[in-house]
Amino acid sequence: MGMIKVIGLMVAVVCVAMSSGCGNSDPEPLTKAEYTKQAKVICHQGEQEKEEAINKAILRYQEGEKNATPELQEKAVLEVLVPFERTTERLAELEPPASQQKQVDRMLDERERAVHVMRSSNPKKALQNSGPILKAAKVTESMGLGRCDF
Repeated sequence: MGMIKVIGLMVAVVCVAMSSGCGNSDPEPLTKAEYTKQAKVICHQGEQEKEEAINKAILRYQEGEKNATPELQEKAVLEVLVPFERTTERLAELEPPASQQKQVDRMLDERERAVHVMRSSNPKKALQNSGPILKAAKVTESMGLGRCDF
């Protein structure tokens, strides 16, 4: 038996032993408790990333305070949005239980809508228009996830 055939056979045996169907990328839905626990961890990580982004933006803003151009303000707003977007992406990767699917979809839609509104506004309006972010936070709170990084 050639080396390639041996390696192929070993891969097949490992796949069968793992019982994951090798190549099956569809995760099993989580229970409500598992989903909530994992989502809270993701939200907590997002909160930490957001705080770091805010601190960096504040430092950068203070350093250039005399030259606080609209571009600098826009950059600061966008830097703070990155952790929010990343958290949304991570939450979307979780497979919620069927009983929560509609609520999770609504939460993800509201979070994506908030980012869209913030990115499409000028920095001053984006900072003043917190409605979409607050709406997204309200949905995550209703799911028992807290404000989830905002």
